[in-house]
This record gives sequence, C-alpha cells and structure tokens, in this order.
Amino acid sequence: EVAAIISKSCANVGLPEPLSIRVEKTPFFHGSLRAMPGQGGFPQLRKNMFQVHAEIEFDQEVSGPILLGAGRFRGYGLMRPWKVRD
Repeated sequence: EVAAIISKSCANVGLPEPLSIRVEKTPFFHGSLRAMPGQGGFPQLRKNMFQVHAEIEFDQEVSGPILLGAGRFRGYGLMRPWKVRD
C-alpha cells in the first residue's frame, strides 16, 4: 500500500514510473532520523499518515531536487541520489 502511494506521488510530479520502491523505518543515510514518531524520530504529521524512508529506482535518470508526499510542504519527502551511475 505504501509503495503504491509513493508511485502515485511520483506520477503526480511528472516522474517516470518507478522500477522498484523499498520502504523502511530506518534511514538509508547516516545522520537522518528514524521514521518512528516518539521514538527518537521525526515528529508525527498526522496520526493516519505513514512515515517511512523510501529508496526509489527509476529506469532513467531524473533531475532534482525531488519532494514527494503529503509532508513535502513541511520539510519531509526530500529525495537525494543514493547511487550515481557512470
């Protein structure tokens, strides 16, 4: 369900359909907070909203910066490159 929401968010901002989406509560980058409200993580935006870290793979290069999700206007959802292809 969360991957489907992320895929729809990509389409909403004009990105290509993701090849894969990996969702975790633990951040992929050192120095970021866990996606666990009240447990040393980001504050909860709304109780009915998911908070996750996501790794999104596309079949083509995309330009950024990219902001996704309902919290993008509050500092959440900032995406950065995980791997740079040669």
